[in-house]
Amino acid sequence: MMGLGASTSSLEIIDKALEVLQEAEDLCDEGRRITYLGLRGEILIRRWQITRERPDLDRAIELLVQAAEDPSDNVHARSVAAHHGNSAATALYRRFRRRRHAEDLREAERQLERAITRASATDTELLEQMNGLLEHIRDFGVKPEVTLLHTDITEFDKEDLVSPHAMMNLEAWKAGTARQSGLSWVHTRDVFEQTESSEPQTPEVI
Repeated sequence: MMGLGASTSSLEIIDKALEVLQEAEDLCDEGRRITYLGLRGEILIRRWQITRERPDLDRAIELLVQAAEDPSDNVHARSVAAHHGNSAATALYRRFRRRRHAEDLREAERQLERAITRASATDTELLEQMNGLLEHIRDFGVKPEVTLLHTDITEFDKEDLVSPHAMMNLEAWKAGTARQSGLSWVHTRDVFEQTESSEPQTPEVI
């Protein structure tokens, strides 16, 4: 149902899958509960990809983080928790790209570090994926300018790019030239000359 709902962009099918999983979770033993929590999180990610509604993403992250905290020493359970941790970190990174909260990036790093220790040594594809994302996340502390990506500009659910000149301002900042907001309440005329007072400051992650 999750696959069909995602491929057809059908919220009705996706919501039905969520209902079935919630019912299964209510009936299952504690050992299976983590699996159902993770699956609900994965389905909510699919729902968010259709609706672009922040609550879907927030709830998905919450469920995936819970599913990744399985304290069991069972090898299979640890492997499942590693997959959920990777999914949680990926979702946290997606949320970071939209609202630029450094806490999302730190939590994604923490989830990946723990998931890597729980993943099976034979699951090389998952390990490579997690290590690659972890390295990419850590690069943000060294290269703050890459926190604004071209793909963010084209996403209609962006919340942090209030200026219609966002991409031009990014290029202007890199070139050390004057930037303009495009917002009438900031200034009423274009700024043609770069002054000492308008020198761009080093960007900080919120």
